[in-house]
Amino acid sequence: MFGDVHAPGHIDAIYVSPTVRSQMTAAPVAARLGLTPIVAPPHDARSLARRVLREHSGGRVLVVGHSDTVPEIVKSLTGAKGLPPIGETEYGTMYIVTAPRIGRADFLRLSY
Repeated sequence: MFGDVHAPGHIDAIYVSPTVRSQMTAAPVAARLGLTPIVAPPHDARSLARRVLREHSGGRVLVVGHSDTVPEIVKSLTGAKGLPPIGETEYGTMYIVTAPRIGRADFLRLSY
């Protein structure tokens, strides 16, 4: 199950923006895992991507962003161009980014 400490898909770190909404979104998973979310500036996607890749290489990280920041974060992690925007009222879009230690990062865009 997503967020289970002992499951194969456990999460190593959680990053959130300073907004209450972002922190509340991450709170249930953070509590379940006993993790303290790391607050990161929301509009510096490159720095966030570098930090995630440097500090959590090979790990699983949850990043809770905003409709106007998530595409930039994915772009910074993968180098992808032309990602479609996420609408302000579109709450069901999620990206799964895989960034192997060797090779090219890639992503999957999901809507639920």
